[in-house]
Amino acid sequence: ALPRRAAARRPVQPFDRAGLADAARALYSGVRSGLAMRDMGMFRNRLTPKVYTALQAWCDRLKSAKQSNHVEKLDLAQAEVTDAWQQGEHEYAVVRLAGSLLDYTLDDVSDSVVDGSKETPRDFNESWTFTRPAGSQAWKLAAIQTA
Repeated sequence: ALPRRAAARRPVQPFDRAGLADAARALYSGVRSGLAMRDMGMFRNRLTPKVYTALQAWCDRLKSAKQSNHVEKLDLAQAEVTDAWQQGEHEYAVVRLAGSLLDYTLDDVSDSVVDGSKETPRDFNESWTFTRPAGSQAWKLAAIQTA
């Protein structure tokens, strides 16, 4: 038997790119808050099951290690759709998110920093891939890539 060919990548129908970039910006802040609360439940409907499981596992690791993630001074300088396509019955869009933040993890018992820095902001540059059934309105976060 011949191997099945992957569905061809086609241009996506026009969509609200600025709206998706704004939604990605808000979701970035939300996911960071979810990590700080060690609970992704409130964002479950905006994440694919795979991303939800991965982020909730991170929360669970923090809980079991008795650690807390903190983000301060978030400056999300850029959020823009850099690619979009349709493949099979799904549409995909990549939003590049870039900026800086203070990102650190504390030991819940000693309150000491175990990762990151309370004083030195770090730059971030991530590509978040969203997906939805073709023609649908609701984008879900399907992948996070850090540069």
